[in-house]
Amino acid sequence: MFGVGESICSEVCLEVAQSICEEFGQQFLGTPSHEDLKRQAQLFETELGYPMCIGERDGSHIPIRRSFEEERFYGASKGFIVLQIVAGADYRILAATMGHAGNTHDSTIMKNHSFWKNREDIFPPGSRVIEGVRIPYLETGDSAFKPTPTSMKPCTHKKRTDAQAYYNYRHSSARMVVEQTFGLLKGRFRILWFTNESSIPTVNAITMACCILHNICIVREVAFKYEWILARKDIHKLDNSEDDDVDVVERNVAGASDAKEIRKALTSLFESQM
Repeated sequence: MFGVGESICSEVCLEVAQSICEEFGQQFLGTPSHEDLKRQAQLFETELGYPMCIGERDGSHIPIRRSFEEERFYGASKGFIVLQIVAGADYRILAATMGHAGNTHDSTIMKNHSFWKNREDIFPPGSRVIEGVRIPYLETGDSAFKPTPTSMKPCTHKKRTDAQAYYNYRHSSARMVVEQTFGLLKGRFRILWFTNESSIPTVNAITMACCILHNICIVREVAFKYEWILARKDIHKLDNSEDDDVDVVERNVAGASDAKEIRKALTSLFESQM
């Protein structure tokens, strides 16, 4: 870049990313209010037919090149770190956590995420009785996440009833929101597609800055050109590692029985709407 050294470029990128996070982070990627999450729940129900859902959780791998010292923790010289988000029905990123090694299980990242650890304060109070079961505000995830009363996952039984299969269809339809959010994020900020040569702290800062800028674009309705992503079929892979394909065994997870009752009630509700 016109005689500018790589180290200087890296320093400038880090400073700019940190400045974006410090200046706009709280406003555009701060902890959402109860009113905001209730609005998300209304959008999920009216537009996607899934009641009491405040957001969709999933992770995506950000490609990096690691130093010799970092290989001790992250493995080989090429690989990934994980960006895990909770996406709203309006495609805003409601919460994000960044920096775990690429082979870290989604459920492990989730339980260490402040949005999840502080869910009793963050999730709106109140509940709704559906099919005789009281259902609180909740988020949804894929089969890699643990089932709890505030985190729904699809039915993973090998032999599913028609009602369970339809629940999975509705669950998957709602979860397209987080897939599309990753598509918009990576489409706007293509640096997230390719191997980043910067240090891991710099990659983390750049990625979080991109999440903030993404939200600014959504809030201000900045136009998105879909040709930005049409050439990239691998923009976001739901399961980037074999570990992510392993279901959390529901009977061994605290709260799984209550989660099953909630999912059963939602299954009955969706079945009545078939």
